[in-house]
Amino acid sequence: MRNGCLKVIVIVNTFIVLLMAGKRKNSVLFLESDGIVIEGDENLLKHATKYYADLFGPIEEHNIHIDNSLWDELEKVSSEDNLTFTKPFSKAEIKKPCFT
Repeated sequence: MRNGCLKVIVIVNTFIVLLMAGKRKNSVLFLESDGIVIEGDENLLKHATKYYADLFGPIEEHNIHIDNSLWDELEKVSSEDNLTFTKPFSKAEIKKPCFT
């Protein structure tokens, strides 16, 4: 393997081993997660999908409430501003940062 190197990336408790060789794209050879070795494209895809679903998925319900009297009326977001801030993104708003 000329001009190649072995690189290990640590993500939380998961180790990803990448083989970098010349101009070839990076290839994930295997993962080691909590002492278990995960190999094969299908198993790697399942593990990565579950990892990111857990990372970015819905949060657990909580019982924390904030009293509205903590802020003065001028410090609060108006109903009109709230509608503006919570409306769905347009296709143009999504496309612009992705393709510029």
